[in-house]
Amino acid sequence: MERKDINTNNSNENLSVSIQSSKSEDDDGIVVTIYFNGTCSSIEDATPREMYPDGETISTTREKTIGAAYGFDGPGSGSKLHKEYSNATQIGLGWGIEKNIATVINDLAKLRNEQKIKRVNIAGWSRGAAAGISCAAQMAQHPKLKDLPVNLFAIDPVPGFSNVDQHNTTIHNNVKNAVLVYAQNERSAGFGAVVPIPASNNHESKIKYIGMPGHHATLVGNPYWRNGTHFSGKKDINLPEPGKIVRWMLHQFLLQYGSGIKDPVKLTRQQLLDLFENIFSKKTDFISVQDESYTTTQKHGTERKVAHGRSWFNNYLNKAIPMYDKTDVVNELHQFILDHTNDPVDLNKFFSDVIPLEKNWTDFETNQPIPDIDIADDSDKNINIEKALTNSISHGSDNKREVSPPKQNDPQEGHEDLRKQLDQLKNEKQKLQKQFEILQNELSSMKTEHSVGLYHKEEILKKLSQQLNKNDDKIALFEDELKTKEATINNFSSKLKEEKKNNAALTQQLEKLQAEKSELENKLKIQSESTERNKLELKNEIDIFNQFIQMGYILQSNRGIFHRHGTAGKKNAKDMLENIRKWHNLNSQATIQEFSNQLKLIMTDKLNGNYYPHSLKTYVLAFYHYLQDKMNNKESSPQKYFAKFEEMDSDQIKLHYYKVIGKKLDDDDFGIHKYPHLDRF
Repeated sequence: MERKDINTNNSNENLSVSIQSSKSEDDDGIVVTIYFNGTCSSIEDATPREMYPDGETISTTREKTIGAAYGFDGPGSGSKLHKEYSNATQIGLGWGIEKNIATVINDLAKLRNEQKIKRVNIAGWSRGAAAGISCAAQMAQHPKLKDLPVNLFAIDPVPGFSNVDQHNTTIHNNVKNAVLVYAQNERSAGFGAVVPIPASNNHESKIKYIGMPGHHATLVGNPYWRNGTHFSGKKDINLPEPGKIVRWMLHQFLLQYGSGIKDPVKLTRQQLLDLFENIFSKKTDFISVQDESYTTTQKHGTERKVAHGRSWFNNYLNKAIPMYDKTDVVNELHQFILDHTNDPVDLNKFFSDVIPLEKNWTDFETNQPIPDIDIADDSDKNINIEKALTNSISHGSDNKREVSPPKQNDPQEGHEDLRKQLDQLKNEKQKLQKQFEILQNELSSMKTEHSVGLYHKEEILKKLSQQLNKNDDKIALFEDELKTKEATINNFSSKLKEEKKNNAALTQQLEKLQAEKSELENKLKIQSESTERNKLELKNEIDIFNQFIQMGYILQSNRGIFHRHGTAGKKNAKDMLENIRKWHNLNSQATIQEFSNQLKLIMTDKLNGNYYPHSLKTYVLAFYHYLQDKMNNKESSPQKYFAKFEEMDSDQIKLHYYKVIGKKLDDDDFGIHKYPHLDRF
């Protein structure tokens, strides 16, 4: 077949680009397929070897692609594009990825001037998967490429620490279909995956998030432990099933959207069910790989840590994908195949059955909403909210006993009691008045009878005298009792008015205290959230420091691309990391400034290296400068300073070190006259 080179500069060894007459080319234009390999992975991984018995998935698919295709080797692969970024820190931080993406963007823009492009299909693994997400996002912002349809297949997208940005965490509406597959058993620190979310104006993309058992490399064809068949005396494992299923999904996805693949993987429904049955039977082996790590093991959370958008706070993989760990089903794809009897399996239908992410995730350990990453700090740093709230609650409790005394002295209930007694006294008064009126009537009646001469004079006078005496005594008695009752009523009425007045004042005071309590509770909540965020930020910086030292100073590459250090130096580095961990355990409320002070103490220890660019002390010095920028809200990274120190000799680095620890130098101290441009400290 006729081949034509698309790459105009033809300068990158890791870039394979070609156009062939194939099914991917028709009257509507060509389909361009782009592949991004992961860190230290290249097209050479298409060749079977111990770690990849059937070849690595991206590399083998890239090699089999028919039609217009771009292929990029990963950082640390030794390709020409990445040779300038060959030390451990640069490889660990993924330097060179942006050059790959820039090459794709520029060449696609040029190619579109020459040929009609129908769509672009992108596939990648690890950092290559994150690069694929970023490439699609940057295409959406390019004037010549933003309307070009994109289909994306990302296998375990891991950008690496300090590399999470708006591009690899956002999917724009130029992406028509996206499938993201995540390794459920990966627990290496620094290997947190990104879960990209749709842009705010993107209501078109179909995004499928899928979980698959295995560690980071299991998904692309490594069926063993991360670095080979044997690991730390543990039993041999063989977990090829996830890699076969993922490769099948990738090939079917690319074929669905017009990419040409020679001899694509084909699996029947029964073959897929058999593979899933094998996965289920090896559940303990899949769980065991969680204890092995590329770096150090993830410290927090039982599930794998991920970035939801650009936020890392308490975000875990079980928020993005359905988990089936308590069932006899492996994952969502397994359930789909069980529910549908079509053969071959309608994978396009499965990919189209999208389950949207929750907009607001909650912390699975506390079941509380995850705070936004840019939550504001409390403006008053000196207020002791917890103490203020405690005093307020205590003060409020004393007032509460005055406002709400025991039931028999309750002002409201006392008010009702007074009302009842007052009504009773009024009734008694009415009875007395009626009796008094009866007595007066009886006296009038006696007088009338006397006047008409019905009785003898002596009898009438005697009877009248007796009756009058009795009635006068009775009336006097009732009048005294009535006065006493009226005085009691007046006294109770006065008390009732006073109680009402006091109750109103106390109610107002209580409402004021409750408002103050509510305000203090809100401040405490903000302070607590701020404290928790500060703790998480400190832990994150310590994790970055740990990974920076681990990947840049301690670990070595089997390919000989890492700067090597002696046994004593590595031991000092590990002891230093252990001391930092112990310090953090004892000072969980510490600030980033206090961590920075610890680094200054470490730099004064003579055991921590000399002043050469790759010394442990130089690594600590670079990270110290990065923390200063961090606290001053400046965009920075530890590798920025490390790269600067790599260009200096030991005297220059020593001058920077002395400036940090505040030590003054004499003019003739180790050749200070050689560097007049530096400050004299």
